[in-house]
Amino acid sequence: HTDALADLGRTPLYAAVDGHLIAALAVADPIKPGSLEAVQFMQASGQQVVMVTGDHARTAQAVARQLGITDVRAEVHPAQKSAAVKELQAGGRRVAFVGDGINDAPALAQARSSGTASTTRPPWRRRTWASPSAPAPTSPPRRPA
Repeated sequence: HTDALADLGRTPLYAAVDGHLIAALAVADPIKPGSLEAVQFMQASGQQVVMVTGDHARTAQAVARQLGITDVRAEVHPAQKSAAVKELQAGGRRVAFVGDGINDAPALAQARSSGTASTTRPPWRRRTWASPSAPAPTSPPRRPA
């Protein structure tokens, strides 16, 4: 049953007493409002959308399916997220990264543009998402007022 839960985007948790399973429950992080629209907007604009997450692979794939994301890198430790951004930046690509916790700080710092998922404004209203094939600018991006 736990594989079925993971396929729905839920993470199973277990409780045992004296080595005997007494309870199982599933938890899930809901997809934030506006996320699907943001992903669709970026894809329609020619952007490559990649999910880099520490979540279990089956759970990550389930969430990615709901958002229309095909490139998923799951079970990535916090320290490895920055390396994933560097890998995506190879060849001069510009990378924007959105994170939701302190463990995303190194990847947020590595990315050209970054943001947190705690805001209620859709990403396309906060940032200008550049084409992956566009050369990186020679000066830092201007922050909106």
